[in-house]
Amino acid sequence: MYGSFFKHPSTNQCLLPLLQSLIRSRSSRLGAQLHAFLISSGVLSSAPRRGLLLSKLVVLYSLSGQPSRARQLFDRISHRTPFLWNALIRGHAQSGLPLDALRLFARMVSLGLSPDYFTYPFALKACADLSLHRLGAQVHGKSLASGFGADEYVQNCLIAMYMSCGDTNAATKVFDLMTARSIVSWNTVIAGCCRNGFAREALAVFDRMMDAGVGIDEATAVSVLPACAHLKDLRRGRLVQKLVDEGGFDADSSVRNSLIDMYAKCGCLEEATRVFDGGQCERDVVAWTAMIGAYALHGRESEALALSHRMVESGVAPNEVTFTSMLYSCSHAGLVDEGLHLFDKMSNAHGVKPNADHYACVVDLLGRAGRLREAYELIAGMPLEPNHAVWGALLGACVIHENVELGELAAKRLFEIEPENTGNYVLLGNIYAAVGRWADVESVRSMMVRRGLRKAPGRSLVEARKVEASRRQFRSSSSSCGAPFTVPEGDVNF
Repeated sequence: MYGSFFKHPSTNQCLLPLLQSLIRSRSSRLGAQLHAFLISSGVLSSAPRRGLLLSKLVVLYSLSGQPSRARQLFDRISHRTPFLWNALIRGHAQSGLPLDALRLFARMVSLGLSPDYFTYPFALKACADLSLHRLGAQVHGKSLASGFGADEYVQNCLIAMYMSCGDTNAATKVFDLMTARSIVSWNTVIAGCCRNGFAREALAVFDRMMDAGVGIDEATAVSVLPACAHLKDLRRGRLVQKLVDEGGFDADSSVRNSLIDMYAKCGCLEEATRVFDGGQCERDVVAWTAMIGAYALHGRESEALALSHRMVESGVAPNEVTFTSMLYSCSHAGLVDEGLHLFDKMSNAHGVKPNADHYACVVDLLGRAGRLREAYELIAGMPLEPNHAVWGALLGACVIHENVELGELAAKRLFEIEPENTGNYVLLGNIYAAVGRWADVESVRSMMVRRGLRKAPGRSLVEARKVEASRRQFRSSSSSCGAPFTVPEGDVNF
């Protein structure tokens, strides 16, 4: 039936537009059916446009998340254009196969084909996903040598790659050398600075963005609000909300959730509540969790627990972070039985597997109530390895209740996990001092001296208005973006 249809001369004229339509809609299922018809009808073995049809199928499979099928067809094509290579590299990079994408890029280069401003971004994305700084720098160098390094899209991908590899210095150098910056460029730098722990630098870039007259979008707000929260910068946080309201982004759930978190961490619980109650979009689990965490952070444990009950009643299932806030609230409110019941319901009723943070909260819950032996038995029965937070909660409880035996055990574990944390030594010394064991106090001090440890003095940060705080130096790193394109070691060779 289909054989005569596909062999009709006019059919070949409509096949290409049909495949192009499937590519635009990313319809791999219909594409696979059409592919099967083309094989069974013999069109792919006899059509004059066989290579072009195969090329379209390669692009379709690549863009619809089926890179292995695309690769099979790609290998059957004798004349492979740079466009086909780009589609295949893109498909692998976007399908969670970054190493395969880089191997294809290396093969393309080795065959003498020239990558372009479509190829480089996906090669850089693959380097970012694998945190391959050295290889990414070589791709950067090749892009400069081939004349595509000044393309804005390539530069944005370079910034993202360097930020993903932790090289904030190289990323900001690329940004500063850009002749034209879109809002994507600004957002990429701000988000990268925040992700790498440079909140103050992120806000400095945001200020430059405002001075340049660049308007913000949802991505800007979500990137800059965590920096405001980290630095307790309420002035800039309120400015961001004003811009959000003016731009009509207040209906975006990610923006709303970031505002709640920012106001809570800046000490403005009432404003956080106003954002939570006044949102135009449906509250998701992140919004509920952010608000529950805000109440817990401000010592309003009973309100946090009441809100968690409202959340469940509204049909929103709590997640791991929600349970952490709820258990924290129970611990600080002294609600031991409710906390234990909640911990039991996590996996049994809600299907949430407890992690180390949850165990730390329950150990703290039992420890505050003086039930240290139960806390230790809980740790001993953990299905995962106890971390510093779990042992730290037990050690803190031992200080309060002056339990030397379990305190020594917890401290010993902590000395193994984080040997340079002076706080653990101080806490053990406090237990010995509380029971009058001064020789042991001196022994702990001597241990610190032998290990070259010294307790850092406490510090406070005060930021005066209209006074620019001195900028922290970016982490030093040697950028090799201008280095010659050499053959890297390992599985990928250019």
